[in-house]
Amino acid sequence: MPRLATLFVLLVLAAPAWAQQRLDAPARALADDGAVLHVSDWLNARPEARAALEDYHRRKDLGLLPAAKTSDDEVGDVRTFKVFNYTSQQLDQIEFEMVRDHARFQLWIEVAEKSVLSDATLDELVLELGSRTPAGSIDPSRGLIENDEEIFGLPPNVDGDGKTDILLVDIRDGCDGTSCFPVGGFFFGTDLSSAGNNRDVIYLDTKVARDAFTTLALTAAHEYQHLIHARYDRNEITFVNEGQSEYAEVMNGYPGRSMRYLGDATTYNVSFFRFLSNDDLRVLNDYQRAGLWTTYLAERIGPEAVGSITREPDGGITGYNTVLQPLGFSFTDLLLDFHTANLLNDPAVDARYGYETAQRQALQAVPSTTGDGRFALETPTTPLTVTDGAVQYATWKQVTDFELTLGVTSGEGLRIRLFIFNDGGVTEQNLAGGGTFAVAGHADRIALVLADVVLDNRNAFVDLSAAWTADQLYEAVSVVYDDGTVPRDENNVLAAFGLCDTTPPVPPCDSRQANRFDVPQGAIPASVSVAPYYDNEFAGSPVSDDAPRDFKLVIWGEKIIQRGGGDQGIPNNDDVLFELDVEDTRSNNGATLVFQEVDLAAYQDELAAAMEGRERVYIGLMDAGMDDNFLIMGVTEFDGNTDAANATSFLHLPSFFNGVDPWAAFAQLVVGGNPVLENRVIPVRAVFLVPSGGPVADEEAAEVPSAITLAPNYPNPFNPTTTIEFALPRTTDVRLSVYDLLGREVALLVDGLRAAGTHRVEVDAARWSSGLYLYRLEAGGQSQTRRMMLVK
Repeated sequence: MPRLATLFVLLVLAAPAWAQQRLDAPARALADDGAVLHVSDWLNARPEARAALEDYHRRKDLGLLPAAKTSDDEVGDVRTFKVFNYTSQQLDQIEFEMVRDHARFQLWIEVAEKSVLSDATLDELVLELGSRTPAGSIDPSRGLIENDEEIFGLPPNVDGDGKTDILLVDIRDGCDGTSCFPVGGFFFGTDLSSAGNNRDVIYLDTKVARDAFTTLALTAAHEYQHLIHARYDRNEITFVNEGQSEYAEVMNGYPGRSMRYLGDATTYNVSFFRFLSNDDLRVLNDYQRAGLWTTYLAERIGPEAVGSITREPDGGITGYNTVLQPLGFSFTDLLLDFHTANLLNDPAVDARYGYETAQRQALQAVPSTTGDGRFALETPTTPLTVTDGAVQYATWKQVTDFELTLGVTSGEGLRIRLFIFNDGGVTEQNLAGGGTFAVAGHADRIALVLADVVLDNRNAFVDLSAAWTADQLYEAVSVVYDDGTVPRDENNVLAAFGLCDTTPPVPPCDSRQANRFDVPQGAIPASVSVAPYYDNEFAGSPVSDDAPRDFKLVIWGEKIIQRGGGDQGIPNNDDVLFELDVEDTRSNNGATLVFQEVDLAAYQDELAAAMEGRERVYIGLMDAGMDDNFLIMGVTEFDGNTDAANATSFLHLPSFFNGVDPWAAFAQLVVGGNPVLENRVIPVRAVFLVPSGGPVADEEAAEVPSAITLAPNYPNPFNPTTTIEFALPRTTDVRLSVYDLLGREVALLVDGLRAAGTHRVEVDAARWSSGLYLYRLEAGGQSQTRRMMLVK
């Protein structure tokens, strides 16, 4: 995995001239990188491990294990342990020194590695193991050893001393972390017999961790579950065992793996219990899927019930059902809810369809099929295969009078859910098999879940197509300045800049970065893609690995100023057209930048009003919130930005130009007289919607109305749905609400900015009582009221 170093820039307060400082410390591996293998389950399938585990269970069942005793080891002792060598496939004899002693464990370090981990790191690790875990843990006042035992059970205690030996060792895996994934730690069943060390042992890799004790701690939480599992179950399938250990990391408050497998249908549409061998790097997707499923399960049935799966001697789905059925849960229902949660991840829709666990609240699957009513009028027939136990997703946005057709074959285990989002509300439909399904009126978003939840080794096959109408079609115009890569020297980032005036930086950090965009006539921003770095991605950062990664996306208008003897356009701090706080779900740790796309479809009306008459805007980022995980600006190569008058990229600090319009074009930023950002650009990209070909509808488009009108609802009387139509001569704030005859508000149908034109709102009165209701439109300083009758 490439290492990152950073070139921070200390900014002189009087003017945009920079002094620079290089931080050359090697970067730590990102805790949420997901690139470390935990190979215990694979290792314990070896014949010698199987034999040792069988012998341990035989002795345990016969009561032949040693009686309780006091450990003979003391801090400072040096002992030889047998350690599995992944390169030679043999046991090495390695000397270890005992460096810490605790009531529950003994901490040993390979003698040859003593200089690798500092005393401070060892002390922190002991605290995490024995005394406290991070916020978000099931009990932060306890160490991970105690938490794991509380949830999963007790370790084997094969030597009777009641302590686990934790060995810090340079694991011989033949991996340098660049062309392969290193082994982060393991438990080896052979250690439960004299063929191994005849002790309860887990191994943690020193070269993966270095001075990042969090990596050591989360690996210990993972491997300790494997050790506990060996006491109760010798035949569990890998998916379940690894899932329990992946959950142990999250349960103890650690970041866990990034759920990158949800970014591609080919990685999540796989057989549910699949677990590849460790020589296939796709196995990382299996680790992620197993861990996420177990985390979801814990939220539904509770950590204690999930922990009992470790102690359940039956394996696979049988073991799951043994735990679930007495609690009143169905495995197939939970699997369907799990697949749904990974697309929606919104507990506001339904508590079953989202994550409470902080580390998992930002994840969301990328659908295999998408449609956008702003650019097209149909999804052509698309054949989809839903693998046994897996899922396929489809989504559409900004569609009107939507019609979905599903042709289903060989789908005995297929379950279908359809969600319609509109004006902040959502409707869920469970569809029975194939057919044609219609959604009347406008929908902001439609989401389809096709899940095969019956694990019968048979796939489901679906032919999907959809059609809709649109009031207006657009062309997508993409504006990209950057080349997608930040300049590097070997594995070190050479062009990443810290952006705070103070040293050390103190929140809030009022730095801003922006690119200029010339706006096509009538265009609206459809999406913005950005690729910032964060402080905790770099070496030497005091910010924890699990600190928030977030930013504020801002669109500014333009201000023309006199600077350098001529006119210069800069972002206008007093003309903020749009802003949005965004939680960043990615990290930049490779040679190519990873972009976070911010979809602006939900804000189309607001943006249409804000962009009216604009020929140029500035789109960029600021720090969000009060956390100290500050944005670090990475810049890419660019053939431009050589003069301020025609600059593309800008940086803002309150100290620039003595605080007067403190935006500097890149050409104005110098270090030692050199323009360090000449021919560089910020990686901020935008896609604009440009009207194409006029309105699209069954009839000729109506002209923009000359006055605000509220039409009679249709049908009227109605049961239980009706449609309300209103027209606006210009973009304005709108409030459309329904009242009973006592003047009590029954429903708020619209509340916000709406564009000029005709709008229709579907009203669902299924929960109202029969009777007469009033609906009122308030817009443009006017109000109109009409009556409607509900008859049930």
